[in-house]
Amino acid sequence: MTRLTPPAQTGAFFGVYALSGAATAWLSPLLVNIGTRLGRVTDRVGRVPIVNDFHEQLERLDLEEFVAREKVCSYVLDKRQALDAARSAFLHRLVFLGLEIGSVQREAAPLGQSIFKEHWRVRWNQYHAQE
Repeated sequence: MTRLTPPAQTGAFFGVYALSGAATAWLSPLLVNIGTRLGRVTDRVGRVPIVNDFHEQLERLDLEEFVAREKVCSYVLDKRQALDAARSAFLHRLVFLGLEIGSVQREAAPLGQSIFKEHWRVRWNQYHAQE
């Protein structure tokens, strides 16, 4: 601001200098706080829509632990239950798409109950995230 002030009127602009310093002291924390709240970046930014859909389905089907850790997880799914049927369809889709996440283990059960039960052993690794 001092560069913009005409040399003959430097004294007259002294109050403007003081006011700008006080305004900056009060407004800058407020503006930084507002900018931080408004400028928050979510996990969805930078993801392809199909990846967003994948993560939403993991959350909806309560399968987030399967991706969060790189250990073998076992799921016994009873396809008569709505959540387990949706999980089964999702895991079958991943296998159909060529992701080698695991396989379903078939067991012989009495009276045809194996139609409704699936035993999945799945494992996620970071290589799948890049595909």
